[in-house]
Amino acid sequence: MITRRIKVLNERSLDAHKYSHGTVAVIAGSDQYPGAAVLTVGGARRGGAGSIQYLDLNERPTDLVLQTYPDVIKRAEKNYRPMTALDLLNELPTVIS
Repeated sequence: MITRRIKVLNERSLDAHKYSHGTVAVIAGSDQYPGAAVLTVGGARRGGAGSIQYLDLNERPTDLVLQTYPDVIKRAEKNYRPMTALDLLNELPTVIS
């Protein structure tokens, strides 16, 4: 079997930084399924996101995400209240590039 790679993402310029390539907010994982958080953040990175913010709702998945990807920004919600994911996403800053 012969495979070939197809270039999908544009190359980043030398003066690029993580905020110049979009921000993604991730809400994923639980104490029961902490690996889901790591896989989701990994997908966001692989997809070309510059800045990734992870919402800290459970200690175990947060620890795994930060150990695997130390450049991820932990967003701690001390006064977290149950809401829909759409409500929460509307509160996060959005950058589209």
